[in-house]
Amino acid sequence: MSLFFILFLCSAGFAADESVNEEIDGLKRRLSELEEQVARPPTKRGNEYNPRMTVIGDFAGRLDNRVVTNDENREISNRMNMRELELDIRGDVDPYAKAVAITSVSQDAPNSDAKIGLEEVYAILTKMPRRTSLKAGKFRTGFGSLNQVHAHDQPQTTLPLPIVRFFGEDGITSEGLSFNYLMPLQQPGQSVNLTMEVFNAENPVLFSDTADRGMGYLVRGKYFSDLSDQEFIEIGTSMMVGHNDAIGKQTTHLWGGDFMYKWRALQPKNLWSTLIQGEFFYMNREDDAVQVRKRNAWGAYGLVQLQPAQQWYVGGRYDVAQNLADKYRVDRKIGGYVSFYTTEFLRFRLGYEYQNTAGPRIDSTPGQDLSTVYAQMTFVFGSHPAEPYWVNK
Repeated sequence: MSLFFILFLCSAGFAADESVNEEIDGLKRRLSELEEQVARPPTKRGNEYNPRMTVIGDFAGRLDNRVVTNDENREISNRMNMRELELDIRGDVDPYAKAVAITSVSQDAPNSDAKIGLEEVYAILTKMPRRTSLKAGKFRTGFGSLNQVHAHDQPQTTLPLPIVRFFGEDGITSEGLSFNYLMPLQQPGQSVNLTMEVFNAENPVLFSDTADRGMGYLVRGKYFSDLSDQEFIEIGTSMMVGHNDAIGKQTTHLWGGDFMYKWRALQPKNLWSTLIQGEFFYMNREDDAVQVRKRNAWGAYGLVQLQPAQQWYVGGRYDVAQNLADKYRVDRKIGGYVSFYTTEFLRFRLGYEYQNTAGPRIDSTPGQDLSTVYAQMTFVFGSHPAEPYWVNK
């Protein structure tokens, strides 16, 4: 009897061991299946790639001390104007690419015809080797820092004088390719970003408005460094070149340098910040119409912005730029602003700018001045990114 009991226990033990082994084998097979699934690119179906849509409205009014007209000779002084309504659509195309489509309806002046345009439409290939990416489509070129920022994201109601002088009132946007390489450095918190672009040289201010404009080329390098948990700096340099005539004989070169310092308090709750930003531009434009065959001009601006409380920003900017037609005439502008955010989706801004539009000449002869008070309201609705107050982008 005892022998039979011992044999029964042994057989039960063997059966238990066999059951455990079968369970282990099953777990191994399941683990192998999961590893294969992870190794394969994820398959998305249905509406999982639906894009995020955001609408941005920009409304502004101005009071001027004299009559002001735009490039179409329409009066824009002492007016209120719905400057722009922008639709921002972006999302994942597939596991290898993202896409952005930004269209806008804008007015240059009150009661003028609305213009519908493609601000930016491009795709970015993100799964490229060695921290590289490729952007293709229509986009804001990577020259400097503020040109890459849309109007509603800019810290002031107007663009700095040098950007308007060299690129036009809307900056420079074109169709092309942009290759980007992010190179981390050995020191933690430091990196170098290299950008190369080829694009249609169709900007009428910088290049030409003739039928055959050819291609433009851009090279940019940017150094980034975390100075501490609360502050960082960015230092960049850019170069752009392209033909400015119909036969590809004359060339425009533009060089630039930019700097940004930002400090943001960790406590209490990121309520305070300081931003210092500036850019310098130098243009060399070949022109057979002038005796020396070259037009040279330079410009620069400096911006300081303080955040004394979570919802308030106050800042000032100084601009200087040579006149492209007469380098002995230097235009200057100085202004300040106060911005208030009810939330990250609604901003009110009040600003003042003084501009000496025709000088003063280097021989100290004063030019005609312009004083303008701006009031601006910018609102965002839809799938806006969860960011605190988009002026900090």
